[in-house]
Amino acid sequence: MRVLAFAFLLAALAYAQPASITCGPGKMGCGPAIIQGGTVTTTTIPLVGASPSWVPSTVAAWMLDEASGTRVNAQGTTTRNLTECSAMANNTTQKMEGTASAEINNTCLATSDAALANMSPPFTCLVWMRYTDGAGGVVHVMENGFTDGFALDYNTTPRTLAITSRTATATDSYTSTLTVAFNAFAHVAIRRTATTSALFLNGVFEGQKVQPMGAPASGPFHLSSTTNAFFAGELDEAVCLNAALSDAAICRICSCGVRGEQCTCNGLAFTSTGRNATACGSCTLPSDCAAATPP
Repeated sequence: MRVLAFAFLLAALAYAQPASITCGPGKMGCGPAIIQGGTVTTTTIPLVGASPSWVPSTVAAWMLDEASGTRVNAQGTTTRNLTECSAMANNTTQKMEGTASAEINNTCLATSDAALANMSPPFTCLVWMRYTDGAGGVVHVMENGFTDGFALDYNTTPRTLAITSRTATATDSYTSTLTVAFNAFAHVAIRRTATTSALFLNGVFEGQKVQPMGAPASGPFHLSSTTNAFFAGELDEAVCLNAALSDAAICRICSCGVRGEQCTCNGLAFTSTGRNATACGSCTLPSDCAAATPP
C-alpha cells in the first residue's frame, strides 16, 4: 500500500512541473534558446551601430588612402590592386572617405586583372571626383578599354559628365544635362545593363541612354587614363560591382560609404544618414539599414 502511494505521489509531482524553463545568466544547462511548453524559440537581436560593409560584394573597392605606391583593393583580390602609371601622392585635406584621396595629376592608376579589364554588363562603377585643372577638353575619370568598353569623362567646357560606350565598330556617348562644379567633389556612378547606360550624380539618377557595348578587346582598367586625356585632381573611394545596382543601393554608397561607416542603424532604421543631405541630394536610402548586401 505504501509503495503504491509513493508511486502516485511521484506521478503527481511530475505532472505538476511547470511547462516552461526560463534560462538566466549562471543557470546550469541553459543555452541560447528558451524552452516553453516544448517549443524552442530564438531571438534575433537587431543591428545597432554602423551600417554593414558592402566591400565583400564588390569586384574591387579602393579607398585610395595610400601615400604612394600600390593602391590596395579592399575586397582582397590582390591582382586588382592598382599600380601607379607614374609617381603620385595622396591628399589628406581634400578627401571624402578614409584618411586621404589619390592626387591624380596627369597620370593614372591601373590594373590588367581580367575581371576589370574585361568587365561587361551588368556592372556598376562609382567614384568621388574633384577636378582641379582649368584646361579645356575631355579628361577620363575611369576607363576599361581602348577599342571596346566604357569611359567616364569629365568635359570641362561646359563642365558636364559623359559616359562613352564603345564596340569595335561604334562609339556612343551620353552627356549629363547637369553641370559638375569645378574644384568640388562629386559622387559619380555608372550603372550599365545589357542595353542601357545610366548616370547618377551625387546619389541621384541623372539620366540614361541605350548604348552599344561589347566586351573590351584590350585593357587595362584604369582610373584616369593611359592616354593624353589624363584626369587632374583628386579621386576617392572608387568601387566596381558586377551588378546593376538599385537606385537605393547607389544612394547608400554615396551617403554611407561602401564600408557603411558614415551611417548608423537601429534595426531596419537609419539613425544617422552620413552625407545624404549634405553631398548626396537627400536621395532615397534603402528601407533596410542593416542589409548585408546591396539591394
